[in-house]
Formats: sequence, structure tokens, C-alpha cells
Amino acid sequence: MRSKHLAILLMLVSIVVCTAGCAKTIPFKWSGFEWVAWSEGELHFPKAAILVPMSIEGYDGELFMQLDTGAHTCLYDLTLARLPDSSYKISHISYEGDDIEVATLKGQVLGHKFRNVKFAVLPNLGGPESQIIGTLGIDAFRGKVLVLDFPNNRLAVTSSINQLPEELTQRLSYVSAELTRRNRFKVNVNVGESQLSAFYDTGSVFPLVVHESTWRELTDRSGEEQDNIVVNASSWGQTIKMVGAPAQSPLQFAGLTIADPEIFFTPNGKFDPIFMGERIDAIMGNAPFYDYVVVLDLRGKQFGIAPGT
Repeated sequence: MRSKHLAILLMLVSIVVCTAGCAKTIPFKWSGFEWVAWSEGELHFPKAAILVPMSIEGYDGELFMQLDTGAHTCLYDLTLARLPDSSYKISHISYEGDDIEVATLKGQVLGHKFRNVKFAVLPNLGGPESQIIGTLGIDAFRGKVLVLDFPNNRLAVTSSINQLPEELTQRLSYVSAELTRRNRFKVNVNVGESQLSAFYDTGSVFPLVVHESTWRELTDRSGEEQDNIVVNASSWGQTIKMVGAPAQSPLQFAGLTIADPEIFFTPNGKFDPIFMGERIDAIMGNAPFYDYVVVLDLRGKQFGIAPGT
């Protein structure tokens, strides 16, 4: 996540998968991804972040981007600095008095080549030893279909659900979705009798994040209980306190029923501007889908789900 102002800036210069040198019909092709684990105190999250390989012309080292559908595509300046100067070109644009650094480069991600694509470069992120060079956000898949096969650690991007393998198509069921003001993928989920609008965030380790008042209602807790889950999570270089507990009712979505789902909130209201700006009630992470194949049809505005094989 990031501030409203920065989100606007990133939308100015974002990568779209297969923007150059690619046919309008994108063939279906699986690409592997890797999970990154994360621990905080006694808590361990073995599937905290999704990394996809990225190659950059002029650099032979191994690089990755984090898949984060709750964000927009960007590069991290401290990791970018480890690349040879000849592998990218830096320029600057001005927006409302701010100087925005932009990197233009050629390479390949998710099996698709791109040429002379401009990326916003975020300061003070990554590192000279890090292989994670940036974030692959929801804007990369605008008008396309993103398929995430969680059991088999693979994903694909294509131009239409008509390109999906027949064996997958036969297993899929869909629910309607919407795109928010900033193109995040929004669906409706139910916790008991409460219907919540939530955007799907592949960058979130938490099953469901809600406003504090909603959390109290769904958990029947005050937030001060000693047995609450307390996590100090890292988000875009900031540490955010998250408080969680099981809901009193099951979470239901697209035919899935999850008993006693853990839901979280931020005591300082860190995500309130996102809830208000996007007109949503919740942020839904990957945890409900670890055993499933998920299809984000940004073209047809529908969310598909199928049991994994």
C-alpha cells in the first residue's frame, strides 16, 4: 500500500504486460513463481509474498518482482542501482511540483517480452544485495486475465478466458467483480450475515483486513484482549501494527466456506484512507485460496475459482 498522492503518481508511468512487440491475442502459458516466507516473533507465515522472475536486457543476474494486486507497478531504487548503467535509462517527470524518477528498460516478465517500458522508481526500497527489483501491480494486467495456480506455484496472463485450458475452464465457477477507482479488483464477501466489499490483494498475508469498528462487530471483541494476534507488519518501508482474532461467523465467497476466519485491523486507522477512497469495507489476501486456482478476469470483470489439482 502507499499514500493516495503516490498512487496517483505511479499510475502515470506503469508497465502493462506485453505492451510492445506482442500480438493482441496473448497465448496461455504457465510461468513459475516462488513464495517468500516471513516471521514476526513467534508467528511464521510460510507464504507471505509471491515473487515472479524478471530479466532485464544487459544484466545477467537473477531478479524478481513481487506480485501485488493491491499496488501499482514500480521499481525499487536501491536494487536498480546494482544493475549496469547501460541496462536502463533514467529520466524525470514533474507532477504537481514533485520530481518523479523514471527508468526505461527492456526485458521479460511472466514469459512476455517488453521494450522501452517506463517504470516509476520508488526511493529507499530494495537494497544492493536484494534480488527483488520491484512490484508487479494490478495495472500490469489491465484488460487481461491473470491466473494463479496456488497448489502448483505457477501463474499465467492471457488476453481472454477463451484462452484458458479446457480442463481448467470446466472446473471454474465465477462471481462478478468490479474495478475500483484505482483499478483494484473488488468483489463481495460474506462473514456471517455481513456482506463486505473487498479488493483482492496478492501482496497481503492476512486473510481479511477490515475497519476497526467492523472488526469489533465481526469478532465480538474490543481489541484489547490478551489473546488477540498482534503482528508488526512491514508495508512499503513502514511498520504497521495489525491486531487479529477469529470471526464469530464463517467467511463465504464464491462457494468457499472458511470457518473461524482470522480477520485483522490497524489500531491507528492506517488503511482508512484506502477504505474510503476505494469505497470498500475490506482487503482480502491470499490465505483463503492456497488450495485453489484463482482467475482474475479484468477484461470481463469476474473472479473465477477452481479446486487445485
